[in-house]
Amino acid sequence: MKLKIPILLIIFGSMLFGSCSKTVTLNRMVPAEISVPTYVQRLLLVDRTAPQSEGLAIIEGILTGEAPFEVKNAAEATLTTVQQELNTSPRYEVIRARERLRGGLFAQTFPTPLTWEQIKGFCRQYEVDAVLVLEKFSSDFVITDKRKMVKKTVGTGKDSKEIEVEGIYLEGMASVSAGFRLYEPKTRNIFDQVNYDRTNLWSAEAETRTQAAAMLIDKVRATQYVGRMAGASYAKRIAPMNVSISRTMYEKPKSNPALARGSRLAQVGQWEEAIETWQ
Repeated sequence: MKLKIPILLIIFGSMLFGSCSKTVTLNRMVPAEISVPTYVQRLLLVDRTAPQSEGLAIIEGILTGEAPFEVKNAAEATLTTVQQELNTSPRYEVIRARERLRGGLFAQTFPTPLTWEQIKGFCRQYEVDAVLVLEKFSSDFVITDKRKMVKKTVGTGKDSKEIEVEGIYLEGMASVSAGFRLYEPKTRNIFDQVNYDRTNLWSAEAETRTQAAAMLIDKVRATQYVGRMAGASYAKRIAPMNVSISRTMYEKPKSNPALARGSRLAQVGQWEEAIETWQ
């Protein structure tokens, strides 16, 4: 429920003159970013990130510093999150394909689309209406360091104290690039093709680099984490999702009892009545 701007100005303006406020949390269904045809009810998820060649994948992994199994685990985390997030929405029944197709491991560009014969074969095999494919996937984890004064506890018991010593500050940045295609066989249309690039930062500091490195997240967990970010983002693109929304309201104004009545109505979910009262 969206409140009109003048009403919000009244509420938040009143909050400036008092300190008694209350935060109310409610769940709302947020629409998908794009509209998928309503006849698409059963959706198949396919992983197309198996390497075209194991030997080339190993060489690529050496060049990028990412072993193929690490990238595979991050891609798996991405697709698993897509499935989990879509399952929280009433929009689709989601099925996961058993096959892992050869395609875009380490790829920077989308591979050639699957043929419509392949897509129709998947639809017959799994009795689905459309096929969502993770077409390409790459990941990276970069660590940088710098000298920094860090805190250190010396002594024990009552004699302990905290001092500053020169140490190491490490920062790890994980990134993934995940490309999705949504194939809709009824009209032989690639209904959606989009790439999600996601990054996240972690840091650790200690007296020595070895100590700081032991405290920093490892790259396997880091790339899986960022892969899940990409998967959750794509799920929101094609399905309506429940989200929690917080609203802060001025609860006990001295000069305007209508604000208090509206606040009480909002706290029990009667937003239409609350709006009328505030107006």
